[in-house]
Amino acid sequence: MEGEERWVKLVFPIRENATWNGSAYINTTDPTLAAYENWQFTYLNINTPQTINGQSFAETITIERTNNDENLVEKKLYKEVYAKGIGSVYKEEWVLNLGGNDITNPQPWPQRAERGYTTTSKVLSYCLQNCD
Repeated sequence: MEGEERWVKLVFPIRENATWNGSAYINTTDPTLAAYENWQFTYLNINTPQTINGQSFAETITIERTNNDENLVEKKLYKEVYAKGIGSVYKEEWVLNLGGNDITNPQPWPQRAERGYTTTSKVLSYCLQNCD
């Protein structure tokens, strides 16, 4: 769960490009939660080594979620990376809106956004055995 929303973040078996409705348990008939309707999650980069915040992880999996409604005035992105035997090691979320800015603005997201937010969380350290 994130806040009060109950997301389905992982499904099994894990397969490259497998998709599922991550918002299946969210009451999207509630107008305040309607934006979460039919968010599709996808597995990418299964068992891929990655270095995050200077730490190497031999086997990771990336999960992206979208609601396929990106357009010229808004951008939503969610990505989370899990490392085998550790758990979540990276998370990035963008909810951006152009507002009154010109839709022909050549700048990439998030520079072109007038409002919204971006957040990034990265593993600082972890210990699995004999930790002091």
